[in-house]
Amino acid sequence: MHVGAVRQCGYCEQTAVLQIPTTPSDVCQKHAIEFWTELLAFARERSACTPQADEPCRCWTCNQLSATARAIAAGANDGILEVG
Repeated sequence: MHVGAVRQCGYCEQTAVLQIPTTPSDVCQKHAIEFWTELLAFARERSACTPQADEPCRCWTCNQLSATARAIAAGANDGILEVG
């Protein structure tokens, strides 16, 4: 990224601070979180797990998705995930 270059979110007027694997890839934090939340929900809906309402699923897929979601949230909150 060039010094001083400011990119705009591909979906709104906010400044892009993250990249997601779509076109357009430069997005604001709100749209990055929305993308990953929906993608994780999509993957969970199609997994073979059947969690009980009172206890979270402990299958490999859900554990991986949960770890990924925590990492994304931590990176977005700490400001360490930045556009290119």
